Amino acid sequence: MRSNVRAISTTRRPRTTHDRKGEYKLDEPQITAGWFEFASTAPSVVPSDKLWWARFHGYMKDRRDDGSLMQVSPRRDWEKYYREDLYPFERACSLGVPLAEITGAAQLQERIVKPLLARMRGSSIPLPA
Repeated sequence: MRSNVRAISTTRRPRTTHDRKGEYKLDEPQITAGWFEFASTAPSVVPSDKLWWARFHGYMKDRRDDGSLMQVSPRRDWEKYYREDLYPFERACSLGVPLAEITGAAQLQERIVKPLLARMRGSSIPLPA
């Protein structure tokens, strides 16, 4: 398992072949958190050509930016775009909230860190059939 927390400040435009579609739309800057579940051992270091994984929340289908947990299984949910070299994980999970709502350490802890850790520790959220 690999986790991340990131501030995303701009809409992503196509620029690289390493992104799924290379684009997503943001109405406002976000702070996001998430993790990746690997069937086998997770890489000890994320390769530099995979750093875009930290922006994964932006690519979630029907994305919500209210702290709701989003999840995707690329092999199943993105069959058309699926490539093992881009998505070596079984599932990606993320949540995001508007950056403007995080005004200090207490909000960051309550809205991002605690939910992220609780979901990573306690939930093995089953994938829908």
